[in-house]
Amino acid sequence: MPSTRIPKPAHFDYQKCLDVLGDNDFECLHSKSEGSVSKALIHQGRPFVFKISEAGNDLLVELLSGGKAQLAAAISYIREWFDLDTDLTPFYQLLRQDTDLAYLADRFSGLRLMGIPDLF
Repeated sequence: MPSTRIPKPAHFDYQKCLDVLGDNDFECLHSKSEGSVSKALIHQGRPFVFKISEAGNDLLVELLSGGKAQLAAAISYIREWFDLDTDLTPFYQLLRQDTDLAYLADRFSGLRLMGIPDLF
């Protein structure tokens, strides 16, 4: 099956983002397992499944079903889901200027706003 890598942006902590996705028996939008998360989507009327894991400085995206068009759709979805295109540098600079909030820059460093690009 096709796979690709997405370079992780600055200020990105995969494990913190994965933790936000939750570990509960009622989760129906994705499945977490040992450092990876799997998700099913529909692209051009065709369902497919992909898995994301960490691979050094990249996110490894493995297509478990589908073809090249579905892999491209998965990449686009992941970029939005994990908020990969937002530059957090200005946010961290601003946060560190406030003495009451500066500790948050270290405590939550790398955590992204995990989105829900498609509820189902």
